[in-house]
Amino acid sequence: LRRVKIQETQDPAKWAKEVAEGIRKVEDEFHCGTEDYCATVGSGALKSMRRVLPLSKERFDWRPIRHALVKDLKHATDK
Repeated sequence: LRRVKIQETQDPAKWAKEVAEGIRKVEDEFHCGTEDYCATVGSGALKSMRRVLPLSKERFDWRPIRHALVKDLKHATDK
């Protein structure tokens, strides 16, 4: 948690301006840090966390025509 010091003042406009500036600084630091982290980690770490095989231990064929053929074959054998 990062804190920004805001000077005490009786002027509401000056106080609001300092609060907005403090929020901007914290948000900029956060976004820069997030961008740096994503650039250094890259997609390699995300891919390594992904499960290679599903729980059935068989690779999933993403071609939809294959699934349609299997569905049609199952339907034909049920008759």
